[in-house]
Amino acid sequence: MTQIEEKKATTQLNTWEGEFGKEYTDRNKIEWSKRAPSFAKMLEGLQLKNILEVGCNRGHNLVALSEIFKDALPGITGIEPNGYAIEIARKSSPLISVLKADAFNIPFKDGYFDLAFTAGVLIHISLKDLHRAMREIYRVSGKYILAVEYFAEEETEIQYRGSTDLLWKRNFLKHYQQLFPGLKLVKNGYWGENEGFDRTTWWLMEKTGHFSMNSKDLDLIVYDFDGVMTDNRVILSEDGKESVSANRSDGLGVGIIRQLNVPQIIISTETNSVVRKRAEKLNIEVINACKDKKKVLEDYCREKGYNLGRVVYVGNDLNDLEVMKTVGFPVAPSDAYPQILSVAKFITSAKGGHGVVRELSEYIK
Repeated sequence: MTQIEEKKATTQLNTWEGEFGKEYTDRNKIEWSKRAPSFAKMLEGLQLKNILEVGCNRGHNLVALSEIFKDALPGITGIEPNGYAIEIARKSSPLISVLKADAFNIPFKDGYFDLAFTAGVLIHISLKDLHRAMREIYRVSGKYILAVEYFAEEETEIQYRGSTDLLWKRNFLKHYQQLFPGLKLVKNGYWGENEGFDRTTWWLMEKTGHFSMNSKDLDLIVYDFDGVMTDNRVILSEDGKESVSANRSDGLGVGIIRQLNVPQIIISTETNSVVRKRAEKLNIEVINACKDKKKVLEDYCREKGYNLGRVVYVGNDLNDLEVMKTVGFPVAPSDAYPQILSVAKFITSAKGGHGVVRELSEYIK
């Protein structure tokens, strides 16, 4: 994304912008000097000219950074959605800048900061909105991303001050690398109360360039139909005929991949003839009306001599889950079901029916 897009506020963002966020700010009095050694260790050896904190609250992390780097780091910036917290942060040090903004709409151009980071912010974003925030953070980072957050291997919701839908523990490294497989983990660790943090795990990641897959490493690419090549909607006419909406750019994507000599196939549970019609239009093989996609793909690969570890499978719904677990490279559209997103190794920025295949084609060389 090269232009900043206005995003609708989330339930959680509305909460943090209001009285709940003000009360949190009053409680969140952290001595910056206690965290400074931890930040010095996390950022040791990095060549940085400017840093952005997303969700800086009172500004204690920014002040710590300003003291660590002194005059060597001219640009220390924070964004924060709560106006009350912004007033406090701006008074905390003349060496930092704080703007009113949020993780979904960061008012800076692509790659503007050497480092963009969060500390206890992503934990307060729901799963359905998390990737939007991560994409924005990735967008404005020119080199490094740092996440200091609560960790759990599986999505775990925690009741927060008597409320639900406000706090989650997750494997944030996994989420970042699903979205951006080219992100390399530089180092990671754990901070506790002695370091001024609340049992947090941290990951420092580096952008290592454009991610790509080598076509020579692929035996087959498999597409689900509904929710991948379509937006999962069915249009029903007065006479009961069903139709769907497909994206023309996916046809171009199929053609690009064909030129790389990678076989492609649609495997779908859908019985409607529209699946076969679309496959004929794209000039790729199709198996539809199948009840067990995993068995169908295993049998197909056995017949063709393909290695499942060299198969890309693009799916979006629960009937894709088991088969996606068996292939070497499971891929999901950004609006796939959470269980599908959790097993995907790569998640497209495109939603189903909005150019998923075309986007995938850009990553195959």
